[in-house]
Amino acid sequence: MPEARTVHYWLNDKPDFFQQYTQAREIQADTLFDECLDIADQQEDDVKTIDGVDQTNHDVIGRARLRIDTRKWMAGKLKSKYSDKVVNEHVGKDGGPIETKDMSDIEMARRVAFMLQKGLHDKKAE
Repeated sequence: MPEARTVHYWLNDKPDFFQQYTQAREIQADTLFDECLDIADQQEDDVKTIDGVDQTNHDVIGRARLRIDTRKWMAGKLKSKYSDKVVNEHVGKDGGPIETKDMSDIEMARRVAFMLQKGLHDKKAE
């Protein structure tokens, strides 16, 4: 395998390589997604027997959750169809556009700061 810096050079210098690399990364995302299903479907070791009593093996289930979450995150970064769609929409009075005419720079900055602070507060509340 070539070193990472060589691959980065090829990505910038060779358009055909860039296209093949991009396609390979998309295939990797699909593979990661398929692995999530396989991990979720695995049931061995989900239950352990202690002193003759079957108990849920939370360690195994937690590890499977971590494996799935890691793959979901990676797949979402590699291919947008696996990422969560986030839409932020700001509207003005009565759902119309935000009006900025006749607004001083200070007033506009104050309103932007207010919206940002409100967004941070709303995010913490989740």
